[in-house]
Amino acid sequence: MCLYRAAPPSPPQNVQIIAVTSKSVTLQWSPPKSTGGAQLTGYIIEKQLVGTKTWEKIVTLDTSITQHVVTNLKEKSQYYFRVFAENSMGLSQPTNSELVTLKTHASMDKYHYI
Repeated sequence: MCLYRAAPPSPPQNVQIIAVTSKSVTLQWSPPKSTGGAQLTGYIIEKQLVGTKTWEKIVTLDTSITQHVVTNLKEKSQYYFRVFAENSMGLSQPTNSELVTLKTHASMDKYHYI
């Protein structure tokens, strides 16, 4: 008789940056290929300010959510983001975003020229 043991899920897929402003970034991703044999319990998003070595947890989201706006970021800064999938057995490996450079406030609205 073979008993199947659950494992952490595989990483979320297709993590993409779909919008960038001077102080926010919108992330989008797809569910992992494998849930690890246990139901997913959530997604965790972390950020890292370029020049630092620490990852900071931003939010834990319900499994029905695959898009999130990260706010209150530092204008003109660069960040990396990563998304984990989670089940009762633990966290997946993270899927990292590309490097994100926030816009400067002045260039955000390109239609108002003085």
